[in-house]
Amino acid sequence: MAIKSLLIKNLESHVKTRLRFHKGVNVIVGDTDAGKSGIMRALTLLMHNRPGGDEFVNDKTKDVIVKAKIDNKIVKRVKGKENLYYLDKQVFRAFGQSVPEKIAKFLNISEVNIQHQLDQHFLLSKSSGEVARYFNKIVKLDIISRSLKNISTRIKEDKATIKKSKENRDDLRKSIKKYDWLVNAEDEIRVLEITQRRVGKITKQIYEINSLIDEIEKLKIKKEKLSNLMKAKPEVEELIQSNKKIGKEERNLFELSELIESVESTKKLIKEKILAKKELKKQFEKLMPNICPLCDQEIK
Repeated sequence: MAIKSLLIKNLESHVKTRLRFHKGVNVIVGDTDAGKSGIMRALTLLMHNRPGGDEFVNDKTKDVIVKAKIDNKIVKRVKGKENLYYLDKQVFRAFGQSVPEKIAKFLNISEVNIQHQLDQHFLLSKSSGEVARYFNKIVKLDIISRSLKNISTRIKEDKATIKKSKENRDDLRKSIKKYDWLVNAEDEIRVLEITQRRVGKITKQIYEINSLIDEIEKLKIKKEKLSNLMKAKPEVEELIQSNKKIGKEERNLFELSELIESVESTKKLIKEKILAKKELKKQFEKLMPNICPLCDQEIK
């Protein structure tokens, strides 16, 4: 995977700069203030999302854009009001100085791929061990070494696990001997299960029988009550007849009371009439002493 072209906008002196790269090693040269550092800063912004801030922005009103064509894909970094990455048509948001994981995996660029002007010569200043590690990375011997180390570590862990498992197995065998009686107890357990089912059925039958006994007792009580009522039937009928007679006598008594009241009222009215008659007679005799009140003739 190699960078084929690079477009830089609004970063330091690069208002709009387009660069094309060749396969293999590319060297950026130029006069002082020609913008070499700006190109390196643009690559750093694209790969590592650094530097932060806006000191390197040419026009604060515009976004900084760094776009690279890598193989047949376009990677673009936009820094301004929003910090965004683009991988073709996919959009990723950058938080702080982190690079979205998918962008970092696609770029896959490290310090081995880029060397600055003041950096020491590649590998010449490194120790033999460091040089060996670089070459190991190139031919992927480091992966083999890590794999062998991981395999060795895994073997040790597996051996320890096997040893522990054997110890656990021996302990389990000793523990199992304590439960040898379970083999003979299996038949007894079956017998107990059958017995338990029978007990359950009998218990259910007992419950049903007790329920029937309760119902029978309730019916007996009802029967006794009905028997007592049947025995008392003649007395009840006699009481009913007596009640009817009493009712009839009460009605007669009521009618007699009304007649007595009527007679008393009549007596009182007669007395009032007699008194009124006497009063009239007195007045008549007083007014007409010589006249008969019956025949209206003069008395001689």
